Amino acid sequence: MDKEQLIQLIIHNKANDYQKNEFEKLVNTDLEFKKSYQEALDMRAALIKSKSAELRSLFDKLESTHRDKKQFSRKLSIKTIIPFVAAASILLFILLWNSSPSNDEIYNQYYTPYRNVIVNIERGETIGDDQVSRAFYNYESKNYAVAYKQFDSIYNQDNQSFYLFYQANAALGNEDYSSAIELYKEHQKLQDDFYARSRWYLALSYVKIGEKEKAILVLDKIIDNQSYNYKKAQSLLQTLKE
Repeated sequence: MDKEQLIQLIIHNKANDYQKNEFEKLVNTDLEFKKSYQEALDMRAALIKSKSAELRSLFDKLESTHRDKKQFSRKLSIKTIIPFVAAASILLFILLWNSSPSNDEIYNQYYTPYRNVIVNIERGETIGDDQVSRAFYNYESKNYAVAYKQFDSIYNQDNQSFYLFYQANAALGNEDYSSAIELYKEHQKLQDDFYARSRWYLALSYVKIGEKEKAILVLDKIIDNQSYNYKKAQSLLQTLKE
């Protein structure tokens, strides 16, 4: 993500957890980034101060011009109202901008862990001792960190692509978004039966970390091909473009 974009997300309190972590790393290790962040804070503070002074001056002027409340409604001309309308428009814009859903909110609205369709695991039954059964049991139990390592080991031994897909899912469930993205991208090259599903979760991963343009590119492909979750992709795309 562009550093300037990250700074703006932080300043406007729009950053998700991943972006906040990236910000903390940069601000503690990159002196130029820290300087840019401070300059952005100073500019925003100056802008707010300037706008506040303008509004204060406007209200003082109105108060001094219309001290007689009985005459206020008659003397309030269109010329006097215009600054009020402009100020109200600015405030309304700020409120609307700040009320737009965050990346986390959008992601949480659309994300559902992909179910295990490989190994049949019945509740209450003894789990098999084989590594595959244990991996999918941990995946279903949302022990994603453990499942991630198990799928990695299985895929290295048995190069079946669906293990890579589930490893990516485990990374996503474990909130390791950078690993999930790399694994989904690798899985996309294999063109197996889970290809379309992998693409949907890749788009969601981009949404989560704030890579809006990349998410839109993936969603466009889903919609064009009318593949897995394409109707949800249409809705998500509309949300991202609002």
